[in-house]
Amino acid sequence: MNKKNINKIINNKYFQYISLLIISLLFILLPTISMTIIAYLLSGFIIFIGIYTIYKKEKQINKISLIISIFSIFLGIIMFIIIKAVINFIPILVGIYLFIEFLIQLFNYFYSKNKNDYSWSYLLISILYLISGILFFINYKTISKYSIILIGILLLINTTLNLINYINTQKNN
Repeated sequence: MNKKNINKIINNKYFQYISLLIISLLFILLPTISMTIIAYLLSGFIIFIGIYTIYKKEKQINKISLIISIFSIFLGIIMFIIIKAVINFIPILVGIYLFIEFLIQLFNYFYSKNKNDYSWSYLLISILYLISGILFFINYKTISKYSIILIGILLLINTTLNLINYINTQKNN
């Protein structure tokens, strides 16, 4: 397979939706393992950003960028060491994510309200995101395992509704 074919597959909407459906099912069925994987990925990503910034700007890096990059690498390493604390912090991040998703879905509702018959699905999912986000902020200490299950359920609903909207849009074109 060449790079062009791989990009075609990755950019295919059906591939994206099926991937999200699989991820959401993993979140629902294996929440503890999923949370640990997310924490390690987040730690690795922070280290990668620090290294990438130094590498990318090696000739023109200023002191502030260098300090931030070194701090990023240090923070990622610390996160690897205290991964349990990172896992406990995930519900707060999820709460923030849910609120941002609420705003995005609400915007999608207002944008598509007059364009298709399925705009109600955006309003429904935005309300679910808002309620879930509020619950995360209220119960962030006791909800860590259930946060991943809830994200999986919301992701499953959201992906299913988006897939239905996409299929209906393709039929109309």
